[in-house]
Amino acid sequence: MGRSKQSQPKRRRLENDNHPIINKVAGDDNKKEPLHSKQQQDEQQLKAIEALKQLPSWQIEQAAEEVFAQEVIKWPLLLTSQQQQQEDSTTGIVSSLEETTTVQQQQQHDFVTDGGFVDGLGKCVLSESALATFQILHDFIKENVFDASSWSGDPNDSRRRAYGFINEKSQQQVDLSQPDAHHPQEERNRNGRASIVLLPPTNNNNDSTNTHDSSSSYYTKEMMDELKEAITELRHQFSNAALPSPRYVSCEEFIAAQPNLHGPRFLLPAHWDHPTKDGFGIIIVTIAMKGSGTIFLSSYDDKHHGRIEINPGEAYMLSGKARNACTHGVLAHTSGRESLNLRFGLHGRDPNSDPKPDEVIQYWRN
Repeated sequence: MGRSKQSQPKRRRLENDNHPIINKVAGDDNKKEPLHSKQQQDEQQLKAIEALKQLPSWQIEQAAEEVFAQEVIKWPLLLTSQQQQQEDSTTGIVSSLEETTTVQQQQQHDFVTDGGFVDGLGKCVLSESALATFQILHDFIKENVFDASSWSGDPNDSRRRAYGFINEKSQQQVDLSQPDAHHPQEERNRNGRASIVLLPPTNNNNDSTNTHDSSSSYYTKEMMDELKEAITELRHQFSNAALPSPRYVSCEEFIAAQPNLHGPRFLLPAHWDHPTKDGFGIIIVTIAMKGSGTIFLSSYDDKHHGRIEINPGEAYMLSGKARNACTHGVLAHTSGRESLNLRFGLHGRDPNSDPKPDEVIQYWRN
């Protein structure tokens, strides 16, 4: 993740999903009495401010989640099928829930490659075998980390995350802190305790093959072989959309996997992923492991907004503009949602061939 940057939605008339938070807010709004004077409005605002001061922080955050849930459902859906993109390459937008359902029934993968603000956004449905492999990875990291860290950097945040780096070298190349952290070293230490390495150190023959048995804290050779097959499937699914190149969605460029645990919270606020901090990765693929959700994106200049709907067993990819020049966030449809980020490639690792960090940072300078 990176610095939070909440976007203001453009209002759009769409049907409300059957979302518990949205329905609750809509019901509360219907009970409000109209205000007939500025004095009454001012008095109401003062009462609301005083009431907020008395609430614990988690209730204030929950209220913000409820308001945002009602707004984000009005944002347009972003993904179309390959066939529809060929028929209308100028929009890249699906305009109704019914149309989206039909598209998803016909296609196992959707993506945006029309040069729009989310160019490089992709979505696919995983095979049962690939999903099972990523579930093993997800659970392995959760079970072996010393202590999962907070998603936001606040120790009191119930949303949690952990990291599984492919090897020690990849772990050493990443600065696990947020760009605006007040105490970056403390955050690095917390994230370090929430990190493991999947493969053991290489031996003198430069052979990283793991011969440990399944009781080891490292990945076995059989587990790695299955993971390579699952990542290869992802590359095939996203080969037509991955920017700057599908080669980054590969075992050779795999840096780390990151389980995200919502806990009782619904919202992961809009943010951008800093390429040299805890938002590393040239291409980021996220798999819905448990619970459905709405992924919302906004362009860096707040002029464009959209969303995609993700169910368990589906994955979405952020590459190109969707990764570099957009904020993204998640609104879970139920509590307890879990997802797994797969982070591929490091900006500037090879100065001659890899994208530079400034290809992302340029959009977020004040």
